[in-house]
Amino acid sequence: MVKRRNTQIQEHIRAMLQNATEALSHVDIETRLDVPADRATIFRVMNRLVEDGFAHKIMSDDGKSYFAACHNGCEHGHHNDEHSHFRCVQCNRLQCLEDRIKPVLPDNYSLLHANIVLTGVCPQCR
Repeated sequence: MVKRRNTQIQEHIRAMLQNATEALSHVDIETRLDVPADRATIFRVMNRLVEDGFAHKIMSDDGKSYFAACHNGCEHGHHNDEHSHFRCVQCNRLQCLEDRIKPVLPDNYSLLHANIVLTGVCPQCR
């Protein structure tokens, strides 16, 4: 494992993800961040947190990347992809769902990554 320097921005983003109730987009992170940081720095920090296994990245059907803290089953450099995500089409919140999905692949296929995003209307918008 590569030893990385902990920066103030990284600590703030880590805490933000850890305390968030939903996955956050780059714009969400940028607007909520209470220390100065440019877009490139935020992208670098987010990608580093994903590489280090602290967060996972979700590519949504709306074309945005969202980030959520890993809680169970994630390891250094590998996210547990056996869960799905739900994006509300009204409020655009994206949340990790606790269900476990085991895709059935044909013989000789090997899963490296899954990105499952379900869309609909969340209970708060209903």
